[in-house]
Amino acid sequence: MAQPTGTGIRNFIWTQLVCRFSTPLSLICNNGTAFTSRVIRTLCSENGINLSFASVRHPQSNGQTEASNKNFLNTLKKRLDKIGSSWAEHKRRIKKYYNKHIRRRPFRQGDLVLKLKNTTGRDMTSSKLSSNWEGPFIIRNVLGPNTYKLSRHDGTLLPRTWTGNDIRKFYS
Repeated sequence: MAQPTGTGIRNFIWTQLVCRFSTPLSLICNNGTAFTSRVIRTLCSENGINLSFASVRHPQSNGQTEASNKNFLNTLKKRLDKIGSSWAEHKRRIKKYYNKHIRRRPFRQGDLVLKLKNTTGRDMTSSKLSSNWEGPFIIRNVLGPNTYKLSRHDGTLLPRTWTGNDIRKFYS
């Protein structure tokens, strides 16, 4: 499909997944307009499919990235075995190096946060000096260790999930 549309994706899901393999329990999609369309949401709700969306800019949710990482680690382990270095020692060094660069942002349900503005499709009237953050929003659900569902003050949920990298604490 050169240009996926909601109807095209619906037909693909029905013919290539449901008709061939049975109804899936869940679908994890990116936040493309074809996947967030009403047609796809209706298909999933009518067939009891849990529709989930991967967080933007969050490579851990990409299965292809995970598979590549697995291949990389297997190759690295073989090389370490050849030179006689301890895998555990090497893993400890790498973990220590990367963990010192990680900033944990523990948010709880009900916290007020700002979210990073969506830079794709932004109107060109905003200047480079305008804020990159918008809000405040309320953390409605904590879905995982670094994944959150946000809502506006009137209670309407935002249409996708957000990671701790895309939000920051709002101080009033």
